[in-house]
Amino acid sequence: MKWRSSMLAACVILSPLAAVAQDVPGMMPYGQDIPSLLVRDLQLSLRRLAYYRGEADGLHNPDLLRALLAFERDEQVAPEAEPTPAILQLSNEAIARIRSGGSCGDLGPLPAGTSVACGSIR
Repeated sequence: MKWRSSMLAACVILSPLAAVAQDVPGMMPYGQDIPSLLVRDLQLSLRRLAYYRGEADGLHNPDLLRALLAFERDEQVAPEAEPTPAILQLSNEAIARIRSGGSCGDLGPLPAGTSVACGSIR
């Protein structure tokens, strides 16, 4: 019984904080994603490779999921569709291959409808 009453007290004490979090700059309301630097860097890298066209805001979104799956397929790695340091490194290596004069074939096929020339990545 003591455990239940302390849990109830904790809920009563913490519930006002959830409402306040919406009004405090820099705090995300409950249930919303918090931007991630890893996700943002991956979005930027995949944008350079013409896989991702959305905003580099560091948030998970359906466009990022599609870009990750297409990139993983083209790089012939197991599709996880999760932003990981290993996928970020792989995308940066793909950019480096293009910068060093590699061909688009080294990168794998670019997504359909892209107009990015192979040597245009800076």
